[in-house]
Amino acid sequence: MANNSRVNGTIYSNGDITCQSTNAIITGDAFSTKVGGYIDACRTYFDSHADRILNGRVDRDAYFMNDPADIAGTTVAGNKISGSATPTVAPMPALNLDFWRTSAEAGGTITETTYPRTTAISVP
Repeated sequence: MANNSRVNGTIYSNGDITCQSTNAIITGDAFSTKVGGYIDACRTYFDSHADRILNGRVDRDAYFMNDPADIAGTTVAGNKISGSATPTVAPMPALNLDFWRTSAEAGGTITETTYPRTTAISVP
């Protein structure tokens, strides 16, 4: 994640979660299930779960391996819970591509349109 990016909800990753700065926001929880994995330089509105949580901001609780090396540079508003197990790997949910294709097609098709530079476009 970079700059002022934002994820509305929870991130559950089988790898590391890396942000460029705490201006990158996760509005839910953040989970890194990678053994030795980390959440780096992110702001998490709820809990963060990883072996290492570095250089970030956690607005609730932080679950990590050992203190202080695995929580270095992170501000935690709630509890720092060291000795936590690596989060469990979760399989990806099944994806019904036919459903999504049909839903997208039902919404209609927008063809390419060119507007003069001074045209204002409003979206309902």
